[in-house]
Amino acid sequence: MESSVGSSAFGALTVPDWILVLQLVVLLVQVCVSVWLVRVSMRTSRYTQAGETSLRCQERYEALVDTRDAVETPQQEDRYYDRFWGAQADQFVHWRNDLIPDETYAEWMAFRRRQYRSDKTLRPELNGLTVTFRAAWGERYERHYKHRLFGRFMTKIFEGAERPGHSEPKDLTHITETMKAFKRMPAPRLDKKGD
Repeated sequence: MESSVGSSAFGALTVPDWILVLQLVVLLVQVCVSVWLVRVSMRTSRYTQAGETSLRCQERYEALVDTRDAVETPQQEDRYYDRFWGAQADQFVHWRNDLIPDETYAEWMAFRRRQYRSDKTLRPELNGLTVTFRAAWGERYERHYKHRLFGRFMTKIFEGAERPGHSEPKDLTHITETMKAFKRMPAPRLDKKGD
């Protein structure tokens, strides 16, 4: 005669077997919690990195703008704009790597678009500095960014900015749509010359 304890698959387990099953369940729960904690930690780390990167970019930009009043010659103006657009290209890379929040970057691009629209010289009070914002971008585009994703992105950001009838909401819509299109777009391959 068989006992009723042996009739079920679990009924045949002895106390040490139940302890082993319980240990396995606890282990599985620990693994799940550990994976979840690692994911939360990674997300928190990414947010921290993004905040630090945004702050460093802002500090770099402000330090560069602080040097603007010292620019007095066309050569200094040229170096200023090289550093300015180099910083913008770095910000673009950081944004694409999710190290600058979309909202922050959209605000920065709205400001770039307004600068492009106003098209002022670096220091209007000095007659010797005649390069406008658009001209400075055009020179850097041809020289450095023409075949790079950053160049295509900024060209798209500036598209239509000089036309009359613009508005801040339209600009923001244009900027966010452009950002969505370029966020995950693969960078173009460079030719053997590196440009």
